[in-house]
Amino acid sequence: MSNPRARPALRITDDMINLYARGLKLIELGYGTPGDPRPQHDAFVEIDKALCWTHCKVFTVSVFEDLDADPPDYYATDSVVWEEWPVARAWKQALQAALAARRDR
Repeated sequence: MSNPRARPALRITDDMINLYARGLKLIELGYGTPGDPRPQHDAFVEIDKALCWTHCKVFTVSVFEDLDADPPDYYATDSVVWEEWPVARAWKQALQAALAARRDR
């Protein structure tokens, strides 16, 4: 019998890989800082929303954040951030692997 609470496999699409790669490039170029007034930052925010909200269904944490550790202490442990953090981490790891596999082709 299958576990009803088990997380389904993450399905990564080409569109998701493209968005992730574009977002990483904008971060590399310095456009990922919150409050940046330049239009390239606006493009980064749109990419982040499209990837996280539309594709990954993660609304409080970005796959572009450093998700290696637990959430910072200033988040209450009962907040939705604590629920979404491991989900966003799994998406980020899957996107990183998919992007690396694409580059290795």
